[in-house]
Amino acid sequence: MSEIANYETIYRHFGVFDKITTSYNTDGWCKGCIIEHKLNLGSKTDELSRAKKELIRYNDILSKNGEYKAYYLIALDQLNGNCYVYAHNDIENAIDMFNAYDEYNKLLLYINAEKVVKYDVNILNVVALSEKYYNENPKAKIKDFFNYIRTPNDKVNEWKGKEQDFAFIIDELTDPASQKILGRFYTPEKYTSISRQYVLNAIDDIKYKYSDYIILDRCAGSGNLEIAFDDDEIITHFVLNTIEWKEYIALMQRFSKYQNKPRAILPPAGIEYSDANKAPQEIQDLMKEYIIKSNEYQNGLLSGTLIGGDALSENFINSIQDYIELHNQGKLGIIILENPPYADTGDTSNISNKKGKTNSWVKEQGKIKGVNGNSLNELSNQFIWSAFKYYSPDHAIIYSPIKYWKSNHILEINGKEPTFVEGYLCNRKFFHATESAISLIHWKNVLTKSNEKIILDSDIGKVEIYKVYSPISSLYPKEKKTSSVNIGLNTYCFKWSYMVNPLRSFFTDDITKNDVLQRGVEITKDNILEIMPLFSANNHSILTDYTKKEVLMCSGDGGKEYLKDKDFLNDCLFYSLLTQKNKTSVKSDFYSYGFSILEKKSKHQKILKLWQEIYDFTKTYGIYNIIQDDENYIITIENNKKIKQWRNPQLGDDIKRIRTNIELFYIEHIKEKMFKFKLIV
Repeated sequence: MSEIANYETIYRHFGVFDKITTSYNTDGWCKGCIIEHKLNLGSKTDELSRAKKELIRYNDILSKNGEYKAYYLIALDQLNGNCYVYAHNDIENAIDMFNAYDEYNKLLLYINAEKVVKYDVNILNVVALSEKYYNENPKAKIKDFFNYIRTPNDKVNEWKGKEQDFAFIIDELTDPASQKILGRFYTPEKYTSISRQYVLNAIDDIKYKYSDYIILDRCAGSGNLEIAFDDDEIITHFVLNTIEWKEYIALMQRFSKYQNKPRAILPPAGIEYSDANKAPQEIQDLMKEYIIKSNEYQNGLLSGTLIGGDALSENFINSIQDYIELHNQGKLGIIILENPPYADTGDTSNISNKKGKTNSWVKEQGKIKGVNGNSLNELSNQFIWSAFKYYSPDHAIIYSPIKYWKSNHILEINGKEPTFVEGYLCNRKFFHATESAISLIHWKNVLTKSNEKIILDSDIGKVEIYKVYSPISSLYPKEKKTSSVNIGLNTYCFKWSYMVNPLRSFFTDDITKNDVLQRGVEITKDNILEIMPLFSANNHSILTDYTKKEVLMCSGDGGKEYLKDKDFLNDCLFYSLLTQKNKTSVKSDFYSYGFSILEKKSKHQKILKLWQEIYDFTKTYGIYNIIQDDENYIITIENNKKIKQWRNPQLGDDIKRIRTNIELFYIEHIKEKMFKFKLIV
């Protein structure tokens, strides 16, 4: 039986299964205690020495991840039960030795003692400490965190520094609510430990093929992915690039404290590791010739990017041509490890506060080589496509929204794509973002027949993900657009729930913009039943857990087969009439006509009865319109904020009920048919 298989059995035997965790690749730890298991400490003379070295290393890892640092370090012989207990500051001389199976109460004393070692706050652990603090204090702000580390507590020594000491990573220390506003996304340890293992798997695959290898991260930021490797020899294989000069310094600061250093931190910027811990203003002066300055200041430092740091430029590819040539000669392996930014560079309203740009050399080359232009609007797609195109990596481990594979097909070449090795669906709520899925996938660069389906692990189990081949817009009625005021349904409604524009329908005269007309599709008496399932498909965001969000997509792969199911068409009309996501104007005849053709069945009656009560009171069509109407509220101002309370509390309760009931109706009567007809895939 392996060590791992024995962990659970042993901890359950001692009654501490719920107290001990095995995170950070440890054999087990809790507050004040860390345990290293070996099958037989007496089988080899160096087994105990190895266990002691690992105990020291893992205790250091705990502190770097903002956890309590253990006072007691315990080596446990699984076969014979021999137990060696050491104090954190004297690993050579055991303070206790006993047989844990015969005297397990002794072991419990150390496990339950919760005696910890306080440690200093520094550049290597401050981000993790802030993460832990905000998780435990969700409403806290950055000033509260600094007050916390300045105040004596049981985890860290009182910090006596200045906030300016962390100027280069101050955005990472900001509270999660502010980080969402800033558009910043970081990769938490629970996922970087997975990508670390994927990298190790990739190294195992190529270590006999090459005498050397590099791990390339062109968008390393401040090194969030790389610190998962701790001070390991693997660090010496990293070639890292970042475009923001302050993140460049954060990288230098972090690795200045490591014995092992990255092979290169790009671009060259005129400073050494010894310079990285100087005063921020002094570092800025040293690097001034390398910074493309902007007119903005953040935390007293000039905001700007580094000359040569644009990883999507031709110059950057040329700057690391030596590595590429060695790879082409079969002398150097290349592994890509990246979490590229996600900004949509085709939508300038969506790239503020992002490391995005409206154009790039890579994007232009992609268009020339026949890549779908809209696909390359996504900044992460530019990184992914260029990774395989210009670096031909042996393996690539990539964090990204799944659409690059699912609907954009960025990796496909003549019906083939790199080999899927393994993958995980991460939850973006742990990245300081809204709960949804982001994929972490390990690809091996050996072309095989393109997969229609891949299976990824996740926080809640296995998830099957299918490709989308046709957009839902392919199902729009092919009626000729006119310049009339009969504006139809804006196509944005079919993409993402957060991009939904108001649903426009026939007989409305409140919109005349030509740009909306060109993007839209007219809703008429002839096509209303055909279009409502397409509108309803957009609302798959209501479906259950995070693994569905930004994974399930609208699709036209099933063609017009859905039109044969009259009951489905009728249910989608019913849903569209009563969901608050329908923002059709009260001026439109959409509602009166829609209700007139609705075939009312027993499954609709409960909700229709509730709707009738709401309509009789408000004389207004559309749940959205009722919610938006200030006449339905008593409005007061408190602390310069508008406070709205329902003028009629019963109306407010009825609105809540109908919103809940219509979503439950969708799940019960519409959801499965959406999958059946491949309107959602």
